[in-house]
Amino acid sequence: MTPDYFRALGVPLLEGRAFSAADDARAQPVAIVNRAFVDRYLRGQNVLGRVVRFGGERRHIVVGVVADTRNRQVERAADPAFFVPFPQNDEPWPYLAVTVWTDGDAAAAAPLLREAFAAADPNQPLTRLLTVDALVADQLAPRRFTAWLVGLFGGLALLLATIGAYGVLSLSVATRRREIAVRSALGASPSRVRGLVLGEAAGLTAAAVGAGGLLALAAGRAGQALLFEVSATSPVLLAAAAAAVALPALAAACLPAERAARTAPIDALRSE
Repeated sequence: MTPDYFRALGVPLLEGRAFSAADDARAQPVAIVNRAFVDRYLRGQNVLGRVVRFGGERRHIVVGVVADTRNRQVERAADPAFFVPFPQNDEPWPYLAVTVWTDGDAAAAAPLLREAFAAADPNQPLTRLLTVDALVADQLAPRRFTAWLVGLFGGLALLLATIGAYGVLSLSVATRRREIAVRSALGASPSRVRGLVLGEAAGLTAAAVGAGGLLALAAGRAGQALLFEVSATSPVLLAAAAAAVALPALAAACLPAERAARTAPIDALRSE
């Protein structure tokens, strides 16, 4: 790692210092660790100045602690990691990754970066040149596609459920026309009749939302792998899902309720 590596990636330094130009091959070997490394191996200890060994016999003094980063999968917790200055890294690597901070559009700087690499070493191939946003998008693409499919089928299921609720309530109002007519003839106001139908719809909706909430809690663990920094049992998430189901169902009940409220008692009784 070079001195500006963490600044280029926007990784905050939590304790100690970053690497400097003085950390060359002749200096005392140093290292920077992440928070996950401290939590696993150095919890409760004075981290700065701690001497650690990462394989081999070379001992490194920990001079800094940086925040965790997710280098493999976004839904996977950060692994313990350590970083050493590039001049002090004598491990053979088949490739070299370079991080560059740019002002403005990073993609627009690609030609300049290619020219700079070619000028530094014409024989060194530059195989991939990607922005951080592109790397994150590639990582999230399968999950976004899965979420899109789940959302599509969920929307279709909600539409069918709304149509079904409308059909059930319309049938209920049609079969209870005589009862509604008698209630109206005995003095029930249109608002009371409307409330009767909406109350029935609210009861059915509450039962459906309650059953769905229990199933959602049971299935939450299975779906947790598809979520990133969101709990499948989050009260806010469950409340939003309940509202998304309840509001269309109650809206579907408004038309049958209005039809029942406008039922003329004499017409309903004559049609029987």
